[in-house]
Amino acid sequence: MTRVIWLLIAFACAATACSRTTDSTATPPAATAPAPSSSSPAPLSQRSTSDGQPVEALVPPGWTIEQRHDGELNGDGQADAVLILRQGDESVPPRTVMVALGTGGSGRYAVGAQNALLIPADPNGQIEDPLADGGIDVRPQEFDLRLGLASASGSAQTAAIRYRFHWRDGCFQLVEFRRAETNRASLDIRDTTANLLTGDVTTKTGGEGRNDTRTTTSRIADRSRRCLADVSGGFDYDPAR
Repeated sequence: MTRVIWLLIAFACAATACSRTTDSTATPPAATAPAPSSSSPAPLSQRSTSDGQPVEALVPPGWTIEQRHDGELNGDGQADAVLILRQGDESVPPRTVMVALGTGGSGRYAVGAQNALLIPADPNGQIEDPLADGGIDVRPQEFDLRLGLASASGSAQTAAIRYRFHWRDGCFQLVEFRRAETNRASLDIRDTTANLLTGDVTTKTGGEGRNDTRTTTSRIADRSRRCLADVSGGFDYDPAR
């Protein structure tokens, strides 16, 4: 009886499993993905904003980084960056000023503030590029945006503009504005400096090479704080209005 049982076992092995171990042409079973570990990082799109992203991932589709300036901007000791983004290949394209704040991971950032109105755009070629001689200056907890405004169609009026933003109470607040105007034909000048913390505005008028400089002072009526996203910018921006 025992011999019959062993013969049955040997026959079953030869007909099934034992024959598969020696069959080099058999198709291997499909691989099964392991179950996700609870410690595995979530996909980037599902992570919280505190995890941050690489700077490039903050840029919207159709936009590119034209300028990047690194510094420590909000007092937490982490590396941050001020970006100027541009859209398209026009000579004076739409641009956005974006502050990317470090989130704790190496090379990871979140959008801290942005403004798409500060830098004028011109699809019709009526103005020269405001960033031809402009850009960003970064210092601890503050940065300047410098712009040069000039007509490309014959006007003699030019202006050099500077916005200074300082980190205050969770906001990149506009604390100083300067506009230096020059008429290239008459050489008349008009320089305006506005301190948005004290409300003082100083204006100097006169002419280059002339002894007729006049200084006047005024006050900003509305001294409510203006964060980066609140500043309208453009050719005609005047914080005293």
